[in-house]
Formats: sequence, C-alpha cells, structure tokens
Amino acid sequence: MYKEGLGCEFHYLIRSISYTAPEEAGYGCDPALGRAAEAADWNKAQRMNTRMNYDSFIARYPESTHVPEAFERIEKLKEDAAWYEARQKNTTAAYEQFLATQRYSNSTTMARDAIEALKHEAIWSQVEQSGSISVLEKFIAAESEQKNTVLAYQAYLEMMPDGAYVDEANGHIEAMLWDQAVRSNTIKAYQAYLDQAPWVRHRDEAEKKLIDLEVDAIFKGEHGQLPPMSRAGSGYSTATTSDVKIFNNTGYTLTVRYSGKESQRIILQPKQRSSVELPNGNYRITASVNAANVSNYAGSEALGGGNTNRSITS
Repeated sequence: MYKEGLGCEFHYLIRSISYTAPEEAGYGCDPALGRAAEAADWNKAQRMNTRMNYDSFIARYPESTHVPEAFERIEKLKEDAAWYEARQKNTTAAYEQFLATQRYSNSTTMARDAIEALKHEAIWSQVEQSGSISVLEKFIAAESEQKNTVLAYQAYLEMMPDGAYVDEANGHIEAMLWDQAVRSNTIKAYQAYLDQAPWVRHRDEAEKKLIDLEVDAIFKGEHGQLPPMSRAGSGYSTATTSDVKIFNNTGYTLTVRYSGKESQRIILQPKQRSSVELPNGNYRITASVNAANVSNYAGSEALGGGNTNRSITS
C-alpha cells in the first residue's frame, strides 16, 4: 500500500528492485506510472520469451489486456518444446506422443509425415535385406498408392512396365483423371482424360462433355447466326433419327458440332461433303473454321426425322 510521505518515484524504485505488484508498490497514487510499469514488464516478458517470464507477468497483472496473449505464448512455447523433443528422439512413438498431446499444433502435419517416412524407411530396410525383386515391386507399388497421384502411378509404370501391378496402376490413373475431369468440368480436363488415361472407360461420355462445352464456349462468344438447314423431301416422317448431310463450301477446314441428346463433331476439308445420323430432338449447332479472321456461327434447330441438308459458306 502507498505510505504517506513517500513519493511515487520511491515506490517505483522499490517495485523495480523487489518485483512487487503495482498496488503493493503504491502505484495507486499515479495510474500513469502503473501503466508504464505494466508496459515495461510486458516488453521484458516478450524480450525474454520464456514461460517463467510470462507466468510472472500474469501473476502481477491478472487483469491486463496482455494476459490472453501471454497464455497463447506459453502454449506456443510448450508446443515448441514438445516438437523439439519429438524431433530429437525421431521415433514413431515420440511423434505419436506429440500428436496425442498437441492435436492442434501447426506441426501436426510434419509429425504425421515423419511417421510415414519412418514406416517407409523400415519397409525399405526389409526390401534391401530381402534382395527380392517381388518385394521391391511391392514397395514401389505401395509408395505409389500412398502418394495417390497420377504422376506416382505413372512413375511405377515407367519403372515396372511389365510388373504385377500394371493393371492396378492403370486403373488408378484412369479413375483419378476421370474424377479430375468431372470435378473441373472444363474442356482442358476432359481432353487431358482422353489423352492420358490408359483405359478410357468413359470415352463416349467424355467426348460428349467435350463437345457440349465447346458449343457452350462458342455460344457465349461473338458469333454469327447459323444459316437454316434445308429438308430433303416433304411431309411427315416416322423416322426416329435424322440423316444430316453437310457440305463445306468454304476454303477452310470446317468443324461442325451438334450438341443435344447425342453430341457429334464433324470435321470437313474444303469442298468436302459428309453426313451424320442423329436421334431426333433439339440441338444447338455451331460451325467454326481454322482461321482467326472468320467468325464462328451458332444456332438452334429441331431434328424431326428424315434427310436434311446443310451447306456452310464463309
């Protein structure tokens, strides 16, 4: 308590020497001195950055606004000490103990990676001691599965082109590329699937998605109106499909895309004729050539059966 006849400066000196709490040193006589002392002690605790200093600060200033941060720093110091101990021991048990006590640490991912690395080191040691090609191959296949990436499985195929797990690796690659294509739903992703997948189980679906997305892109961009088709013959048709005849009456390579119940891409050289059979229904149709200065064309039509003719002129 503040004693009559003693100045605040004297009590500040007493407090600095004895580390007594501010109210015991008589700082009630001048709140500014109390705040200054708290700031000085907080700076000292940060500078020293030890659990003892933070504990001491909390004990002296339990109502300080710095108390939550002091507790956070204490926990961080505990975490750092636990991580350092685990790394020094560098054993699976040590890392598992760290994970059990520090579940929300920033180092948990590194601890799990370290455990996996130690496990693989142990397996590799067994592989070296066995001297067996089959054991080596199992190890490489397990490594690929653990990494679970297209590149990892492709690496296995390069190392073991005639290995026992070739079909399994190809299956993983195909499934992962298809999953990536479906999730991305982009032209690039579906094209990558068609180009890279060793077993293209979903080829028809991927081709349709690719054409539909290409048609979407042309419709969204600048384009001219596609000229209407002409029907060969007249009257009602009972056919469930339409035979579409296309003539490329341009000097460029022409790509015509039909997007609907089925989707088709037809590529024609200059002055070439071709035909495609499509189930009846509504279609979005685009035409584009291999020249940057020529506009794309787009339009929508219903196919109702029978024969139809379409001539594209640039």
